Amino acid sequence: MRKLYKFFIPLIIFSVILSISIPASIQFNQSNFTRVWRYNSENYIEEIDVSNDFKYLIAGTYDNLYVFDLISGNLLWNKSGENIHVKSVSISSNGDFFAAGLCTHSNGYIYYFESRNSTPLWEYRSLELEPIVSISSDGENFVAIYNSYTIIFFDSSNSLPLWNATTENQSQIKSLFISSDGNYVIKGDLAGNAYFLNNTDIPSKRSLWNFTTGNEVNAVAISSGNAYIAVGSNDNTVFVLDKYNSTSKRPLWNYTTQGDIKTVDFTHNEKYLVVASSDDKIYVFDTSNSRLKWTYLSSAEILSVALSHDSNYATVGDIEGNIYLLEIESGKLISNFNVRGESYSLKISSEGNYISCANHYTDLSVSEYRLYLFDRSDPSYGKDVSYFNSLLLQNIVIYGLPTTAIFLSSAFLIQFILRKLVLRKERIEKERIFKKLDEKFDDWADEDKTKKN
Repeated sequence: MRKLYKFFIPLIIFSVILSISIPASIQFNQSNFTRVWRYNSENYIEEIDVSNDFKYLIAGTYDNLYVFDLISGNLLWNKSGENIHVKSVSISSNGDFFAAGLCTHSNGYIYYFESRNSTPLWEYRSLELEPIVSISSDGENFVAIYNSYTIIFFDSSNSLPLWNATTENQSQIKSLFISSDGNYVIKGDLAGNAYFLNNTDIPSKRSLWNFTTGNEVNAVAISSGNAYIAVGSNDNTVFVLDKYNSTSKRPLWNYTTQGDIKTVDFTHNEKYLVVASSDDKIYVFDTSNSRLKWTYLSSAEILSVALSHDSNYATVGDIEGNIYLLEIESGKLISNFNVRGESYSLKISSEGNYISCANHYTDLSVSEYRLYLFDRSDPSYGKDVSYFNSLLLQNIVIYGLPTTAIFLSSAFLIQFILRKLVLRKERIEKERIFKKLDEKFDDWADEDKTKKN
């Protein structure tokens, strides 16, 4: 009997190690991205936005407005026109509503849509030919540029503006952001001023404070709980201010990088501030102080940054088509991949499993404008691992049968290997299909080029 147990005990230990090592290998598999689909647009894609659940994707191009259902991969509807140039889109968190800023050759327009309906709920004529729009999470409020130096504030009910605000000396607005709850707005201008505004119909209570930097304000953000405001300037410096204590015109802290500040954003839990600079670096700070947590150097100019809603991941796109997935807490590179051309206007799903982006590829013979959706989720094995662990412990505790552990370990290992082979076969088949699609797209591009000539 002792000899028998000497034989079984190592096998039990092996089974426990197996139950630990398999989840580790699953985590490794989840870092690999698969392209789910690609959509080719006929003209340059100005901007995209995606709902938090990654159900709806809105894309604005030089001559079209697209609404996609990402779950089915279908185009729900589009509005096209030779004179319609969509410059800005912003969607609510649940994807039910979105705002779009577009222009013709002579006028600007602001539209408010229900996502599944191509007929706008209402429209508003703007003097700005490239209006920027920014919508609150619930879709009930949004702000837009009326002309180059004035913002207007709406609620969802109709096109009558609730109020407006103009920059000092009519300086051009460069950046705009509305808080998640729609209660506050931050705007930055060409003269280096940042204005923090309260959403109220009482003019005397509207302006909370303004702050002056050393150069034009490229990027602004408000944290999800409205506790912090970030201002990024062309003087290479990012400033963090507090909505209550910044009336003294002094930031809580500031940090100077080696390049102009391009984007700023807070993690949803308000713990970190993520900054992109023209020195091709990503900087991550503790929000409460200027302590630099980590930096990451991209291989080329950074065009876009997006943060997952769970505050765990940042995705970065650059001018050479590289897309990086970084763990915010550690700065660890989880995954990186490349598509031809510039990768910009990135969006990431709440848990970091999906990434969408706009892409522009050009060479001497062809110019292509694409939308991409990538997937790194791999739900296989997760439930099996939990089931295996619980069943293994149950049999050992209740029956005390080491043979049960041996049997389950062997059976699960075989199942694991077989499913790995199935997934590998599916991945190879997907790559084959996408390769054929790429060849087809290239053929179409060649045909178009021939027709034009």
